[in-house]
Amino acid sequence: MTWYVGTVVVVMAAFSLLLYLSLRRSLLASTDEALRNTAQDITTALIEEHDEAVGVIVSECITDKHHAGQVQVLVRPAFGPPDQILAVFTGEPAAESLPLTAAARGGALRGSASFETSGPVRGSAWRTLTFAVRDVGAQYIIQVGMSLKPVTETLRRLAVTLLVSVPLLLAVLTLFGYFFIRGAFQPVRRMVATVHSIRADDLSRRVTDVESPDEIGELAATFNAMLGRIERAFDEVRQFSSDAAHELKTPLTALRGEMEVALRKEREPAEYRAVLASGLEEAAKLERIIDDLLLLARTDAPSSTLMNEPVALDEVVLEAHEETCMQAERMGVSLILNKLDQVGIKGNAMLVRRLLVNLIDNGVKYNRPGGNVSVTLGLEPGDNEARLVVEDTGIGIPAESLPHLFDRFYRVDKARSRDVGGTGLGLAIVKRVAEAHGGMVTVESKPGKGSRFTVVLPVAD
Repeated sequence: MTWYVGTVVVVMAAFSLLLYLSLRRSLLASTDEALRNTAQDITTALIEEHDEAVGVIVSECITDKHHAGQVQVLVRPAFGPPDQILAVFTGEPAAESLPLTAAARGGALRGSASFETSGPVRGSAWRTLTFAVRDVGAQYIIQVGMSLKPVTETLRRLAVTLLVSVPLLLAVLTLFGYFFIRGAFQPVRRMVATVHSIRADDLSRRVTDVESPDEIGELAATFNAMLGRIERAFDEVRQFSSDAAHELKTPLTALRGEMEVALRKEREPAEYRAVLASGLEEAAKLERIIDDLLLLARTDAPSSTLMNEPVALDEVVLEAHEETCMQAERMGVSLILNKLDQVGIKGNAMLVRRLLVNLIDNGVKYNRPGGNVSVTLGLEPGDNEARLVVEDTGIGIPAESLPHLFDRFYRVDKARSRDVGGTGLGLAIVKRVAEAHGGMVTVESKPGKGSRFTVVLPVAD
């Protein structure tokens, strides 16, 4: 509220000062114009009617045009004593006559007219125009003065009006602004109260009592949307923490159980070796889960370690094919490279290779003996996106599972996923890596016929 009042005060003070100065300038300009016209009349009359006395000529010029006491005309000899006055019209005695300064006298003798504002003459300031006129055989210095009393009175009335009206208007505007701002910020105060009541363990509250089509309503809607995103993020973090704890606990429980059974009695060396081998397998599962979690953390972080380096996508496909071909042979699955265009992108080659390995590995694990997994990399002419397609002839995915397929720790068939060594993070990594590179991944699948994963990535400029 303070800034509002301060702004109104400054604006109104500036407006009042500008109005006062503008009116003063206009009134003085009008006065100077009237003096200039009177001087022109006197000059013309002296030149045209030089056979009459100068006093008579000047008197005739001003008698019918100017109110007595408002205009004063003094006629002085050009080369006589400075205080000598030949004629005074509508003025007072010489003691109260318009003063003639040396600068004005010198300028008139040089042929130039000059305006001056003199001190009080008959109780008010006067505006004076001094000029020289040559008559036949004589030269005169003539001063035409006009009282500034009307100007002063007008400015005084304006000042009084401003001094009375401006504070009154300021009080009205302040009162209006107080109630207006109070009403306008009432929704904001309610929003602030709602924000203060929101806790980390309860993000379900929303700003529900602000329904306005203006910016305040838009702010409330934006704030509610932000709260929704934060709530979903917290729910995902809580769910992720629970799932991660469960996934880590399963191999640890198995490892601990096998060790406890092995320690209950003395056993043969072969039995101990079997326990160690089983424990090593469980430790490998833990290591895979932890590696996947670390990779997700790297891609989730705002300061991700993704490098903006050129990546030859076709070469990465060949590397991923080489890395997974041995496993495909062991599973009796054919790994086929179809169309392989030369495509360059910007990103991180290691992460893109991990994306491809996860997709191919997923297609191999959930396939049938004698099935196949095909990889296609294409770039349509004039297109600025590369399409990487991994298609298998495996068991397929139920339609109800497709919306959750890229969720972390989600498994379509939990028992079978654990049997083949899955962590439930492979496809989540695929989605996150694609998004980190400015792309996206989609899936099409029919149970019993196979699945088709399509990754779209923007090509490098």
